[in-house]
Amino acid sequence: MATSIPFGKINEILARWAANTPPIEDFTVENVLYAVGLDSSYYEIILRFLMSKAGFELIPKKMLVCPSNHKIQAFDLDEDLEGELFDCFCGESDFEAEDFILVFSFTDDFKKDALALKKKFMKNQEQRYLQLV
Repeated sequence: MATSIPFGKINEILARWAANTPPIEDFTVENVLYAVGLDSSYYEIILRFLMSKAGFELIPKKMLVCPSNHKIQAFDLDEDLEGELFDCFCGESDFEAEDFILVFSFTDDFKKDALALKKKFMKNQEQRYLQLV
């Protein structure tokens, strides 16, 4: 791990994703790694960074995947799904919740803040353009 961690760039990407219409939801640590150009050796440190934002900017969840590896539904990390059976669009049916991946969504407040920043930025860009004309 010789590369420095671009935490500022990660924050910018998260703000951009939150300001999307609709916002990017259920993204993974791997999605963040790819977006900032880091390899999987940075997984643990980026995971810790994202988890430090839990409840403030991000909501970590567990995403159920079917036996054929399709995403089914996201649940709270502490939600008990023991004994429940699930079906998938691919035809897999009556399987128990056994395989999960960690995903993140944005808090409502963070989405509002990111959208407000985006609108402010766009307004500033528009004013600069008008001054040049």
